[in-house]
Amino acid sequence: TVHRDEYFSLFPNPSPGQIQLVGYFPIKGSYYIQVLSADGRRVLEEFKGQADQGEFYKTLDVSQYSNGSYTIKVFHPAGFWTSSFVKVD
Repeated sequence: TVHRDEYFSLFPNPSPGQIQLVGYFPIKGSYYIQVLSADGRRVLEEFKGQADQGEFYKTLDVSQYSNGSYTIKVFHPAGFWTSSFVKVD
């Protein structure tokens, strides 16, 4: 199942340094985060352990990324969420 804005939001967008990921996991389970560059290269793959059901907060430091568009994916047993952001100076 793909979830877009149903469970997560991402801000600020565009961002020069840090992206705040705020969301909700509908069930308990392990998750991981993946960030892809516009050409499909994986620039981040962060595996995490068990997450409780409920609110989720994560800060991603994108200050070292090149300027451009990126896709972020959060994978979880309930499905996955995908969005995009722009890195600027």
